[in-house]
Amino acid sequence: MTSTSDPGRCFFTAASISAAATTCTILTPAGRARLTGPDTRVTLCPRRAAAAAIAYPIRPEERLLRNLTGSIASLVGPAVTTILMEELLHNLSGIVSTFFLASHFIGNNVHAMKVETLVVGEFQSNCFILAGDAGHGVVIDPGADAALIAGLIRDLKLKVVAYLQTHGHMDHISALAELCAQHPAPFHIHPADSKWAFGADNDWPPFYGVPPRPSCKELPIENGTELSLLGQKCTVISTPGHTPGSVCFHFHGLKLLFTGDTLFAGSVGRTDFPGGSSKALQKSLALLAALPDDTDVYPGHGPKSTIGHEKKFNYFMQAAGR
Repeated sequence: MTSTSDPGRCFFTAASISAAATTCTILTPAGRARLTGPDTRVTLCPRRAAAAAIAYPIRPEERLLRNLTGSIASLVGPAVTTILMEELLHNLSGIVSTFFLASHFIGNNVHAMKVETLVVGEFQSNCFILAGDAGHGVVIDPGADAALIAGLIRDLKLKVVAYLQTHGHMDHISALAELCAQHPAPFHIHPADSKWAFGADNDWPPFYGVPPRPSCKELPIENGTELSLLGQKCTVISTPGHTPGSVCFHFHGLKLLFTGDTLFAGSVGRTDFPGGSSKALQKSLALLAALPDDTDVYPGHGPKSTIGHEKKFNYFMQAAGR
């Protein structure tokens, strides 16, 4: 199934998930409660509800949100406003949500590389499989559902040559060890996240246990690391804020950017976990804002967007540029 060309971002109120329903069903935005997960802001829509989902444009609410933040900023300044808006987005249901059709798989053909998206795990994380022309593949953020990911790798007849981790949270790394055992290849992760990603604190009972450490080779990455993958040049951009070792993977020639939980369509990742920093995240967003506007953004949760769209409509990107 192919995703729509529109980022597909919609505003809804919270509701329960039911695969049999014919109306939109939504996971509420992530909040402080442990049940909600660290960064989940995902809306699920059964296939028959797709038209209804698309029919709710985001623009009026975005204008309202921008007007609200502008008023607050005039009173307390941009730094305090950023903190207040994070709290608003993280604790109010239905402020920001994104939609998918009721298929677990969304595929897009992007230039010379095929990008397959699997939505995996309890926190609905995006796992990306990049398929090159020579039958080689790269897996980004295998967070859960290892059998599902492995099945798609087999269906695509890919030889995995690398695993890329945007950060170390359990919902983005928990399937890595099992996949490495089946499809051995080195994995790339920033040392600042590697040191805790496979430790006792990186769990979320009852949904995620501690991610097992993979048996395959670990290759550390840092800001500016150059990778040659699937015949393409990929540059690592260090983007701390959500976690100390968060990174984005930038495929220059294809204008593709995999942002993990640094940048979402319309929002950003939470910064209230250990090692998180709102100030660091603002600096990271400023780096991303310098990329070309037509750069496609593939985030760790929710639908794709572009740098230009986020600079225009995402409050946090706007605040980072001030």
